[in-house]
Amino acid sequence: MKQPQKLFGVSHVSSQNEALNKFVVTSGEEGILVTTGALISASGNTIPHFLIFPWVHFKDHILVEAPLDTLGLAQPIGWMTAFLFVEVMKHFIQHTSSSLDNPSLLIFDNHDSHLSLEVINLAKTYRVEIITLPPHSSNKLQPLDVRVFGPFQTYDRAAHDSWMIRNPGKTFSIYNVAECIEIAHAKAMTGKHSGSF
Repeated sequence: MKQPQKLFGVSHVSSQNEALNKFVVTSGEEGILVTTGALISASGNTIPHFLIFPWVHFKDHILVEAPLDTLGLAQPIGWMTAFLFVEVMKHFIQHTSSSLDNPSLLIFDNHDSHLSLEVINLAKTYRVEIITLPPHSSNKLQPLDVRVFGPFQTYDRAAHDSWMIRNPGKTFSIYNVAECIEIAHAKAMTGKHSGSF
């Protein structure tokens, strides 16, 4: 594919609030898992994030402070599943306007949750070419993980810390995650970190 704006990488990271215990302050909701995902083109353009919350049913109000058009999803333990990745693929197709006349290339690891028949059929229908990487190797083979998600995680942790310092005596909860994602997004998904990979 000769157009870097049509070549995308997808990656996601799961984080638990218990990780905050390594910093100056602690959270009241330890062990709550929220998965954050990003889709970024080789030219540095981003598609709105997706967030997977540990619920049975997604609640729209949780995204009030999230980056614009963030896709909110729910799964009881907060992990990516084949069912949810279908929604991520639809989100990708919608935001890239992928079609037979406007193909895209999407790179991701070949974890079981990414390779359902429904995802492959959607990709064929909307001409999304897929390149998969071996599981748990995208940090070595996909610059998106190193160049964007490394700094993103650092900024996200800093936003969590900053929130708790600005709100003494209050408990950081799952309802504050989107606000921190917005701060981390503004720093990591623009400028020097999101440049071409």
